[in-house]
Amino acid sequence: MAQREEKEMDYLEPFLVQMDVVDVKNVKLTRQQALKLRDDCLANLKQRLIDKANLIQARFEKVSLNRAHVPVFSTLYGLWNSLPDSVISARVSDVNSFTSN
Repeated sequence: MAQREEKEMDYLEPFLVQMDVVDVKNVKLTRQQALKLRDDCLANLKQRLIDKANLIQARFEKVSLNRAHVPVFSTLYGLWNSLPDSVISARVSDVNSFTSN
């Protein structure tokens, strides 16, 4: 079994690059830079959570719409089964006589 290589990820690197920090491995930030870095990270996290919530909502709505027709068909099926056999056979014979002409 191949061993999985663990890669170190620096989650702050993309944000540091945006701030034009040259050496992202040995960075020294001012208080103002650190606060901006924090705010940028939090804004990014918030946007990713909103995107995920929107995706979940869209999937939920899609599933709900696909299932919206189920009660209608089950109701029609229940009504059809509740009809007396004489009515059903009369309706079927009406259809057969119509199609045979």
